[in-house]
Amino acid sequence: MLRIMVEGEASQVDKFWGHLKMDSTLHLWDQTEMIKPNSNEKNRVCYVQLKEKEPSLSRICMTTENGELISFDLSNCQVLELETGKQLVLGYHYDIFGS
Repeated sequence: MLRIMVEGEASQVDKFWGHLKMDSTLHLWDQTEMIKPNSNEKNRVCYVQLKEKEPSLSRICMTTENGELISFDLSNCQVLELETGKQLVLGYHYDIFGS
């Protein structure tokens, strides 16, 4: 998942945004638009994610501070590493009690 911001002359921003929206491999959501007062400038922000052709299912395994192993399934799983060195796990339709 990415957060994208497009800023510039309004017609160029609209043209670029049109290309993004026509790309069938991209999923755009939480779109906002701001037009700068007394100018021809526009700012558009949204989140972008690649659409997966088939939902993927991944088994995630984590170790607790006590050394216990926890595992569960996530569909459309993504693992992101933050600048702090910590990992962020994102996914859908998970049931930690069903594992």
